[in-house]
Amino acid sequence: MIHKFDEQFTMDRNRIKSELEEIKSQQDVLKISYTIKEKQLSEKIQSMIYTEIRMVCQDKEKEILMNTWIDKLNEIVTDFEKLKKVNPKEFNIQINEISKTIELFKLKLQK
Repeated sequence: MIHKFDEQFTMDRNRIKSELEEIKSQQDVLKISYTIKEKQLSEKIQSMIYTEIRMVCQDKEKEILMNTWIDKLNEIVTDFEKLKKVNPKEFNIQINEISKTIELFKLKLQK
């Protein structure tokens, strides 16, 4: 009787182990599938947002660029007071960077 019980226990244990492994495998597949679907959804949402932004901004690019440029110039003017106190080499570097930024905005406005 004990031997029979031990055999039955061993069989049940092996069956449960195999079922547990199968469940773990299915769980791994689900995790991978979920991750892939989540990434696809995220990309689709980003694409939709980008498309909507483009639609809203259409024919307003120059206005948006001008607003950005004005904000940047305000920032430059504010920072200019700080620049006066910097050593000449660093001042020159900062002025060159400002000049490049302004040139970049000019090019974008011309497009």
